[in-house]
Amino acid sequence: MAVIFYSSSDTGEERDLYRVIEESLPEERIEAFHSMESLLKRLIHSVPGKTDIAVLIVSSTAEIYEVSIIYEYLYNTRIMLILKDQDTELMRSGFRIYPRYIGYISDNHSEIGLVLNRMYRNINGKEY
Repeated sequence: MAVIFYSSSDTGEERDLYRVIEESLPEERIEAFHSMESLLKRLIHSVPGKTDIAVLIVSSTAEIYEVSIIYEYLYNTRIMLILKDQDTELMRSGFRIYPRYIGYISDNHSEIGLVLNRMYRNINGKEY
């Protein structure tokens, strides 16, 4: 199973969320990307359907648009979309990529970790 973490910035909130994700899936390797180019390169060279979960932190409608352009590579992937702010237009545009979960970076990271863990268990029948 592959878990992808994407964030174009590397602030304390993103690092904290990444740490929670690692704790939520202790036996899985999480691949982190900080540019859309590196994420796209990884997705192009991967086996289709082998990325099970993608946690994407986005800060603007432009960034959502970039993700929607590469959506064909994420088609069978369960997407957790984490928004930087509670802007209505950002939330509305986030639905273009059909996320299984939408939250905010200001949300309780432990709750996001629990949702991720539940997604993982549903895919693999494992429990942590």
